Amino acid sequence: MDAGGSHPAIFLPLLLTLSTRADLVVGSGYLNGVSVLNWNLRRVLLCLRSSLHVLPLALHRDRPHASRL
Repeated sequence: MDAGGSHPAIFLPLLLTLSTRADLVVGSGYLNGVSVLNWNLRRVLLCLRSSLHVLPLALHRDRPHASRL
């Protein structure tokens, strides 16, 4: 859940409650497909750029043959 205003704050108490019973709680507009209703072009492009920025991290695979300290 980010601070972009696309997640209603009314869900915070539920997320906090669920976080006491789970290791990870996700608040995302992408769980049921992409949801960009009423987003202006600037916001869509910002979201796309942010996603592309972190893509290398998402694709990173730990290599067992790599040197370790």
